Amino acid sequence: MSSTKTDPYLAEYKKLVGKMCVDVICDGEGIEGQPVYGLVFKSGVKDRKPSVAWVYQDEEGNGPGFLNIQEVNLDA
Repeated sequence: MSSTKTDPYLAEYKKLVGKMCVDVICDGEGIEGQPVYGLVFKSGVKDRKPSVAWVYQDEEGNGPGFLNIQEVNLDA
């Protein structure tokens, strides 16, 4: 089993531990005109911003996708 010190994917995905998925969103502008979908997570901590796990994967399926997780302000 990999550790977060040696596996950057594991370190990134661990940002979601303890959070709850509350929505799915789409950035219509996306990448090169292709929409990008994201999973919205809330932490349950009152002052903490929600996070979005963007699913970056091309249609050809050239390997596993990568979730890019960001804290965002959805009220803007």
